[in-house]
Amino acid sequence: MNKSKKNNQTRGHLRFYLSSLDFFRCHYNYATIFLPDQFPQYIATQGCLPHTVNDFWHMVWQENSRVIVMTTKEIERGKSKCARYWPEENQTKEFGKVVLRCVSDSLRADYTLREFLATKDNEERLIHQYHFQAWPDHGVPGDPGCVLNFLHDVNTRQNSVANAGPVVVHCSAGIGRTGTFIVIDMIIGQIERRGLDCEIDIQRMIQTIRAQRSGMVQTEAQYKFVYMAVQYYIETLSQRMQAQQKSLQAGREYTNIRYSTEGGLTPAACNQSQSLESPTGKSLSKSTLSLASVSTPLLNSFHVTLSKSEKPPKETKGVANRTVAEHPIPMPPKDFPKMLYENVPLNERKAAGNQGPPLFPPPPTPPRKM
Repeated sequence: MNKSKKNNQTRGHLRFYLSSLDFFRCHYNYATIFLPDQFPQYIATQGCLPHTVNDFWHMVWQENSRVIVMTTKEIERGKSKCARYWPEENQTKEFGKVVLRCVSDSLRADYTLREFLATKDNEERLIHQYHFQAWPDHGVPGDPGCVLNFLHDVNTRQNSVANAGPVVVHCSAGIGRTGTFIVIDMIIGQIERRGLDCEIDIQRMIQTIRAQRSGMVQTEAQYKFVYMAVQYYIETLSQRMQAQQKSLQAGREYTNIRYSTEGGLTPAACNQSQSLESPTGKSLSKSTLSLASVSTPLLNSFHVTLSKSEKPPKETKGVANRTVAEHPIPMPPKDFPKMLYENVPLNERKAAGNQGPPLFPPPPTPPRKM
């Protein structure tokens, strides 16, 4: 019986035969995909047909795969794309010699996550299926970000399992969306291992996996999407690295702040801490607060203007939105209410903890009745 949906056979030396099933051998169309000098990273295969579901689970068990990526719906445009190869949540079903129980079925932002408990010969394994349903047949998703987030979740799960076999990836025929997913993930993995300065040759990467399974990355739209997703990943990674560098730099500057014996910031520290940048690189204005008529010449407090992602209400536009001060206050208690009165709206005044001297005068003692 022909168990392939299309004539997209794997290369001869990569064709896999399942071990004996009830005294006969059967062929199932799948191939391992890997880079030179690396262990197999993926199994690219077709979506299940009604009569190949048992073979599919035998393959998953045989290869010790713990993560399955499904990038097709069961039915698309009125046509069956993949037979359901799992039971309903909290149900159990036998697939050949593998007994499968669906432990959980949860909907995420762009995919469905299912957790299976597979049992064979008294051995149990947890297997997770990531079902991405926003990838149209012969098309591409509108947003590469959702695919990259999906890939991140898949890899996080795969890396959390010790000695896990290759990730099983399938769509309908197992070449278009499957190939696109694998190429993007392999290039991202290359960047993570070697850094942004590494050579990125998308065309050669596609040729590499096509040598292992013909027809991978079927359409021009899928080909372009690979470039788009990789570019999006690089831009996002670069921005994140720049933000982290700025954040670390700001952290080093503030670590160097020293306090004078009087309790205020030293002049050098004041000059050093006049500007502050948020992790996103947006400038946050900062100014020290001087109290002209108090005994302490400089109070360690400052105004903070919110970043653009935390826009203040319209009525407070142009006004400092937070006044931050250390506690306990290195100043006479009588000066703190003056600072609050001059700089902080009534509904924003909050005291931090109960340590140190009291910040406000005690309430007047009611007169004793004679």
